[in-house]
Amino acid sequence: AGQVRAEQKHVVVKVTAGAKGAYQTPVFVALPDGGKYAEGRLVLKKGREEIPAQLFFEGKTAKIGFLVGVMSPNEVREYTLESRSKRREQAQWAEIRIASDAVEVHLQQLQAHETKPTYRLFTRYLTQSKPNKPFFYPILTPDSEPLTRLWPLEANTNETHDHPHHRGMWFTHGEVNGVDFWSEEPRAGRTVHDRLEDNLSGEVFARVVATTNWIAPKSSTIAT
Repeated sequence: AGQVRAEQKHVVVKVTAGAKGAYQTPVFVALPDGGKYAEGRLVLKKGREEIPAQLFFEGKTAKIGFLVGVMSPNEVREYTLESRSKRREQAQWAEIRIASDAVEVHLQQLQAHETKPTYRLFTRYLTQSKPNKPFFYPILTPDSEPLTRLWPLEANTNETHDHPHHRGMWFTHGEVNGVDFWSEEPRAGRTVHDRLEDNLSGEVFARVVATTNWIAPKSSTIAT
């Protein structure tokens, strides 16, 4: 859990681990005055440790997101929020790229000896995917190894061919108002991508917000 308090000259962010500790855990907290941090790069500082913090807004509320490393059970840490003049060139960056049929998230890293950043695909949100839902595929590790199976998106694999509706990562429910949105059977419903509401690139995370329509077999929309 994260808490924020404003002191005379700076903002202090207090992070408390749970009973099982924490490992590379995302934390999001609201800021008392986020407007003054709109420019530059933010870091959370504790002694010599600095971790990147990403500013974003939900409505008029300014928030920061950051990752805490390894924390012991119930450990408490306090960081000072500081602003830097600009984003360091070596920092990793999660970048949103929008195409006609997909939204891609690419991770950029510029090493000290390089003159141009390199980009690698992290995931792709397929908005026009078939047969009946949008989903994320592929989802790749930093070494470009897939975290999800390849089949049925790629035919030439040695994987088992069960559960053909398990395509990458997606969100659904087994039954909504009596309609099956889980399977890909002929009488199943469809989840149809409508529009992108928001997208955000940044040093800590990337975010995509989309609206989908849940459509019954007789073409009536029963949820959005």
